[in-house]
Amino acid sequence: ALMKDGEIMQIGTGEEILTNPANDYVREFVEEVDRSKVLTAQNIMVPALTTNIESDGPNVALTRMRNEEVSMLMAVDRKRNLKGIITADQALEARKQKRPLIDFLDENVTVIGKDMVVSDIFNIIYDSPTPLAVVEDGKLKGVVIRGSVIEALAETSEVSEHE
Repeated sequence: ALMKDGEIMQIGTGEEILTNPANDYVREFVEEVDRSKVLTAQNIMVPALTTNIESDGPNVALTRMRNEEVSMLMAVDRKRNLKGIITADQALEARKQKRPLIDFLDENVTVIGKDMVVSDIFNIIYDSPTPLAVVEDGKLKGVVIRGSVIEALAETSEVSEHE
């Protein structure tokens, strides 16, 4: 909660107050806060584009990639447990060899927790060739893409530019 002269101005988590200030007083109060140390993966993740590694074949994965205009999908099982990634090249090779996607699965996916702060995410995603998988209890919750991190950091620098 954020108070002024004994009166509650806004109740919420630090993230809620920072991202949705209730009024000008709260907005001014949080203006100087370094968002990169408050915002987390949960705040900036986007829905993951997936293929079900147990039931989808190469054609299903390739169609989804084409429709979504992406070159890779997160591979999950029926319970949304993260298994790895499948790229367009891997799916094409699976189709060519008439083999299941799982035979071409790339298990080298960087996994982060939903509570990791943006400043820490930046250091990881900088070197990652793929989006970061946000996983909780083995289940894929979403992905963090470079654009989301850059946007969160840009909002931080915009605040400091207005000082």
